[in-house]
Amino acid sequence: MSELFTTAPEDKEKHLIDYEKETIDFNHHQAGAWLGQKWKLPYEIIDVIEHHHDPAY
Repeated sequence: MSELFTTAPEDKEKHLIDYEKETIDFNHHQAGAWLGQKWKLPYEIIDVIEHHHDPAY
């Protein structure tokens, strides 16, 4: 993650999730949804976590 936050500010046109995918092969949406499943959160909450940056959602 420290590499990610070091290189992410270099290109202002790129979004954090693009850097996450390139650097750690998943994004914070996926990580949050996975964690929500492990914590046995309700599906509705996990779904919101997974799509929280999707304006169409």
